[in-house]
Amino acid sequence: MSGANDAEKHPVWSGNLGDRPPITTSANDLAALITFLGISSAVLARMSQGGFLAVRCNLVHPERVRALILIAAQTGTDDPHNAARLQQDA
Repeated sequence: MSGANDAEKHPVWSGNLGDRPPITTSANDLAALITFLGISSAVLARMSQGGFLAVRCNLVHPERVRALILIAAQTGTDDPHNAARLQQDA
């Protein structure tokens, strides 16, 4: 049963771009979900920002990703600030 501290364990994103978790955190979460579900490696089909997440998951956890299907996904960054942030997260 849910406890009173669930909001502290799972904070809601404030909406401020500077407050969002690094993409690597989300990639780690995705890999953990794949593992939790008992899947050795998954085919990730993702669109838009989800495609960016799938690429990052593949870079950080290649053993969990069998293949990528990307639809209208940005696979790089055009913002130098974001590029520097991704390097720090690696």
